[in-house]
Amino acid sequence: MPFTIHTATPADTQAIVAVFASDQNEPFARVQLGTLTQEAFKARMESRFGQEIANQDGQVYLYTRDDESGEIVSYANWQLPAPEGEVVEEKSEEEEAKELADWAAAMPKEMNILSMIATRKGMRKIRKSSENGQRNYFLMNLGTHPSYRRKGAATALVQWGVERADKEGVIACLSTSEHNSARKMYERFGFEKVDEHVFELTQFGGEGEHIAIGMRRQPKPVSVRSKRPYEALCFSFEAFMPRVS
Repeated sequence: MPFTIHTATPADTQAIVAVFASDQNEPFARVQLGTLTQEAFKARMESRFGQEIANQDGQVYLYTRDDESGEIVSYANWQLPAPEGEVVEEKSEEEEAKELADWAAAMPKEMNILSMIATRKGMRKIRKSSENGQRNYFLMNLGTHPSYRRKGAATALVQWGVERADKEGVIACLSTSEHNSARKMYERFGFEKVDEHVFELTQFGGEGEHIAIGMRRQPKPVSVRSKRPYEALCFSFEAFMPRVS
């Protein structure tokens, strides 16, 4: 099945959000949504994604399209490394607390705010331990429509980031769930688990627990990089955005 990679534009926002929303039926996601309707959730995400895609400063949104159907079937959001030599100052505890409070205040009241706050804190912890203070490519989001999973639609989107990390000699990082089926793909690329955070869903009206993990990949010398995981698949590539990406 042939897929083509594209750099996202604002016109692609609705289709990308549709893929994102199709992946929000897990217990962890349902707890966070609270009583917010799917329609309201999608409208909120379309606004957020649309703004980020229109101003891809320090990040890039990519997607794969099924060349036969023309559908957008998978997307990725890679955050790019800070310019070499740039010092990124860490926020103080007071600054982080204020930022978190402002963020929570802007959330729809129908959402499970306490769960959202706990999630944000836990994911910050995982990201910090994964990055370990190093310049990196960070995979913020990766989503694939359920009908196209395990067909290679997301593989080249991950490859996009790790190839650039290798060329720049920097690590690549991501967070995912302990039992996410995509974890095996990440491990084939060389990502290794470096941290975890357990979310007790029972504290927020859900059942069971959700284990989020942080993963890190060390750069490989480009000249000795092993065979690309997607070489056996059929991909064609557009010219990517003409920035550091």
